[in-house]
Amino acid sequence: MEALQWQPTASTESRQTRLAATGPGGGLALLEPYCGHCHGDATLNPPGFLAGAAPEKRILQCAPRILSRLKAWQHESNLPLSPMPPPASIEYSGVSADEWPSSDHYRTLVASVGQLLADRSGQQNPEDSGHTDYDRLPPCLASANE
Repeated sequence: MEALQWQPTASTESRQTRLAATGPGGGLALLEPYCGHCHGDATLNPPGFLAGAAPEKRILQCAPRILSRLKAWQHESNLPLSPMPPPASIEYSGVSADEWPSSDHYRTLVASVGQLLADRSGQQNPEDSGHTDYDRLPPCLASANE
């Protein structure tokens, strides 16, 4: 069976354009095809950080948790939660779960979200971002209306 491919709609394309424009390096636009099918609605669980007309603020608010869950794909991760996107979901994006952690898109997503956090905090090394205990990270979305 062929893997399902992300097919952007007109509203998705404009959202991807806005995400690319907010940087870093346009890598945040990759959140849409890999995370949008679960995080594209205005819900608290899973957090809808891609919902609405201007998701940039919600992405910034959720960035510590996004980075931590992305890094859960790395072999040295000891995060007790499943990685994001989850293995079953990543297969629908046309990438095998085995190939995902070494893919260019995965590395770009981790680097882009890490750089977003580094820019916000003033850290010199984006790799230092996302090493806080997951349970101590701020909640992703305070309310569904944000």
